Amino acid sequence: RLQRTRRPGRPPLDPASTPIRMAVAGIVRRSANRSGALPAAPGSIRLMHASAPSAGMEEFFAPAYGVDGEGKRMRKPVGRSWRAAELRGKSFEDLHRLWWVCLKEKNALMTDRMYYNQVSVEMPDSSRVRKVRKTMARIKRVLSERKMAVDRAIAAADSVDLGEPLPAFEGEMVTLKKFGRKYEVPSDHPMAQRPTRAEHKEWARRRGRRDRFLARQAAIEAARAKGLDDLPEDVRKWYAEREAGQLQAQTVDDAIGRAEADTRFAHQEEGLGALRAAAAAEVEEAARERARAAKDAGSSDDDDRA
Repeated sequence: RLQRTRRPGRPPLDPASTPIRMAVAGIVRRSANRSGALPAAPGSIRLMHASAPSAGMEEFFAPAYGVDGEGKRMRKPVGRSWRAAELRGKSFEDLHRLWWVCLKEKNALMTDRMYYNQVSVEMPDSSRVRKVRKTMARIKRVLSERKMAVDRAIAAADSVDLGEPLPAFEGEMVTLKKFGRKYEVPSDHPMAQRPTRAEHKEWARRRGRRDRFLARQAAIEAARAKGLDDLPEDVRKWYAEREAGQLQAQTVDDAIGRAEADTRFAHQEEGLGALRAAAAAEVEEAARERARAAKDAGSSDDDDRA
């Protein structure tokens, strides 16, 4: 720097000369005074830096408490602990950063607690330790829930039989445009084949028939909302039969189901008839037993009178 400030044409300065050493020593002394370091000894040259000395442990000590107008120590305002529902929406990196922030805060609070115990003074705000511990415990809980979900997903994926992998396709690939995107599919794939004219006509016919059916159903529902009088004759008759309970099954499935139901009912009736017969036999047997007992009791009374 000193060489750049010299006037052109003058000889260069010798770094070993006394004025140069004195100038450098003055620069070092001024920079050291600005940074808060110890002043340099006269005639000594040290490394120049403008940063304040730091031992690297300041972050693990809580800042000093403030003092109000009456000279009393003020409690540092702190918030609540993190809830589990709030932590579930954070990523793993955010939880990792929050964990280390809580750990540093916990270490600082533990240092304060040890100091207050040594001087036999009650800690000003002991609830901060509880809040930090709650947050750290909830972070562990959220991470455990994610780990359990991953384990269950892996176990379920291992239990599912995915079958054998398909052989690689070596034929021609074509580009298929669908839903605004492009897909690479084999040329013999059904999605890549265009429909023929006959297939397109059949599709149009079916679609027209479906549209007519939906229009008729919409008209019927609209007319039914107004009343049965506005419906066609066949539709009105169908509704009348259904409301009267006289609608009969028109398909084979309904007939088979009704036959099976009748068969089950017949078997149930047979079982009930057998149960009724057995119950009637038991009742008759009990009646005969009672009559026989009454007869024996009457004959014993006659013998006593005789």
